[in-house]
Amino acid sequence: MIVKAGSVTFPDGTHTGPLVISPVHNDRLPMVPPGAAGSFAAVGWTIQPTGTRFDPPITVKIPNTLAMKPGETAPIVQWDHDLASFVPMGLGTISEDGTQLVSDPGSGISKAGWGGGGPPPTPPNCGVNPPPTCRAGDGSCTGCAACKYRPPGDGTQCPACQADPSQVLKSCQQNACKQCIGGNCERRFSETAPRGVTTINFLAPKIVKAPLTENGNFAGFIGTVSATPGEWNFEIEPYCTPSGQWKFVLTKAEIQSYITIQSPWKVPELTGSIISTPPIVIGIQQCDYLNRLEFVMKWTRSGHFAGGPNSNPVIQCLQANGAGGLPGGTLYNNQAGTMAHEQLHFTRFQGYVNLKLANFLTKIQQFSLPIASFPTLQAAKAEALRQRWPGDAKIILNNDAKAVKDMTGGPGDHTPESAFYNAGLGGIADIFSLIQFQRFLYQCPPPIAVCGR
Repeated sequence: MIVKAGSVTFPDGTHTGPLVISPVHNDRLPMVPPGAAGSFAAVGWTIQPTGTRFDPPITVKIPNTLAMKPGETAPIVQWDHDLASFVPMGLGTISEDGTQLVSDPGSGISKAGWGGGGPPPTPPNCGVNPPPTCRAGDGSCTGCAACKYRPPGDGTQCPACQADPSQVLKSCQQNACKQCIGGNCERRFSETAPRGVTTINFLAPKIVKAPLTENGNFAGFIGTVSATPGEWNFEIEPYCTPSGQWKFVLTKAEIQSYITIQSPWKVPELTGSIISTPPIVIGIQQCDYLNRLEFVMKWTRSGHFAGGPNSNPVIQCLQANGAGGLPGGTLYNNQAGTMAHEQLHFTRFQGYVNLKLANFLTKIQQFSLPIASFPTLQAAKAEALRQRWPGDAKIILNNDAKAVKDMTGGPGDHTPESAFYNAGLGGIADIFSLIQFQRFLYQCPPPIAVCGR
């Protein structure tokens, strides 16, 4: 409290003397404070001696114990012994920092006795037709949070905010991923992109046995003319963006390819570690048979050459030096050699697809759908499938990779032809080792010419 100099007049008319000011809690007051609350807004007081007057009034500063907002007001009251009641002595205003109720200029304590800061006035109704002043200070009640509204009041106070039924499942807080649920703005769709994949899982080729006019066949591309074309299993998942779009992430990229091999195989007759001369070539010396068998095995591994086996430089060299096949045109093959050949196709296939994968991922990232038109995850996924996503992008990736294959390896993907020839020979290296071993056993002379592998 601030008592200005020369403002005090004691009961005996003097202007100097002791003043006793004591704080008094609400439960120790001998009379009930005014208002429905029956208590002061902060601590009360008593000033003695009774009957002392103050002109100008004492400035009062008391704690803001009711958490009133800066600028809000409460009455300053004092007990009038003559009237036997509390009477208002002006208003106090909450300070800018919100910590104190300070009496306004001209207001304050004018007579010693009991007093205090009265409870804040009941806020006026701020419903459909608000009065000139309101607790918000702008002639209206404070606004409600998103998804709520304030119904008309009863004329005594600002009515409480309630859930707005007209906003149910509508976006809120300027974020399309949030919606009004139960009167609250809640996140309904995740804004975090699901864990995606940026590489393709190439599953090991499945082996299929079937009658073929060729030794084997690899199929990895969609729509390949084959007994069993490749299977591409791709999936995308949507996620929400605050701007109101479904974006998509590739969550599965799996390709199952197939290798179809000839069935049945016609292979050389093996007895332990000995290659037996079959009945159809009885009469041919074993060493000659081994030379012819080596020629036939290399011949069958040369079927992919554009001009046929005879266009393989190794076969041409062997023929030029007198090498030839078995009587009756008997041909032998070996599954391991064919598998090595087809596995090379599989390795090259992976390279072609991966070369175009970045373009495919970009197309997925650019694809979007409006949340307003497809308001659920299920609806977004269904529409993506209806628009053939990721199907169309998958077909584009397939066709782009096919184009790279045709440009690099030719329609049959056998360029360079020597790469597949060597891969096939590598798959049957054990057969050639066995041929060399038997040459040693039979003391066969070395081949007429060394024509490469």
